[in-house]
Amino acid sequence: MPTTEQRIAGIRRELCDDLTGLSDVCHVTTFKAYRGNDRITVEIEDYGDDSAPRQYRCYARAEDGRYATGNPAESPAMAIATAHWWDLDK
Repeated sequence: MPTTEQRIAGIRRELCDDLTGLSDVCHVTTFKAYRGNDRITVEIEDYGDDSAPRQYRCYARAEDGRYATGNPAESPAMAIATAHWWDLDK
């Protein structure tokens, strides 16, 4: 039986073809959290092994529209660590 990662890679390949016209397909994992009194949605994008070492990206958005982005990174932890969290304070 294929692993979750293998299934996601297969879906990514199916989405990136001439029929769909899609490219740079990523799998997104979403988390909800609080930062002080603000409810934040955090998304970790995984662009697959073919994109290494810039496989992961982190985006965070407050309910009022403020957001923080990060730089592409080689791991989810690095993407989270390099996100510009201070942008949520503006």
